[in-house]
Amino acid sequence: MLSLKEVVGGYGEVQIIHGVSLNVRAGSVTALLGANGAGKTTIMLMLAGVLPVTQGEVLFDGKSMGAQRGHQRVNAGMVLVPEGRRVFPNLSVEENLRLGGIVPAARPTWKQRIEEMYELFPRLRERRSQAAGTLSGGEQQMLAIARGLMARPKLLLLDEPTLGLAPIMAQLVFDTIRSLNRSGLSILIAEQDTRNTLNLADEAYVVENGRITLHGSSDNLKNDPRVKEAYLGL
Repeated sequence: MLSLKEVVGGYGEVQIIHGVSLNVRAGSVTALLGANGAGKTTIMLMLAGVLPVTQGEVLFDGKSMGAQRGHQRVNAGMVLVPEGRRVFPNLSVEENLRLGGIVPAARPTWKQRIEEMYELFPRLRERRSQAAGTLSGGEQQMLAIARGLMARPKLLLLDEPTLGLAPIMAQLVFDTIRSLNRSGLSILIAEQDTRNTLNLADEAYVVENGRITLHGSSDNLKNDPRVKEAYLGL
């Protein structure tokens, strides 16, 4: 579904990503693992069209995304749920959801989609008229994921979805991601919680200093001595 081929990019003249290649199979959960500052978020922003790809190629559903702007990528089915949630704090929960469904591909069924989000996240129904900025961190993460799902993505990009959450809320997020994948949604997740992410994902890539240093099935990486020492504390 998604293929990066020797991708290079960063912020202005500062190159952060150095020749990254990776693939996301349709129907899979694929993980980007690595420490803070490794380049995971930069890769996600490049995929979403927020940052330019200065070299290499991004293919989505067999089509080059090089000339596609961010909103065009969303309409094509690639949707980013950004690090830090970034809900619109002064808008209500329901207004945030409606904005998520504003892309052409999602507009005809936005009302139905909101009801689906309330079924998936009952707590959001209870808070539907509440300002998003007054929600707890876990509730804001639910809202951010639901807002992304409003666009009817084929591939959901999740950047640090459990960052700053209490363990019980983080586990709820992981359970939700697992449920979404079982429904057929393809997911690329960038996370620092290596243990829980490897338990969730089918495949994983380890990012260090803007490069892919390890790649394999989650089961193989869980047993890799380098991963155990650097990321699992074993």
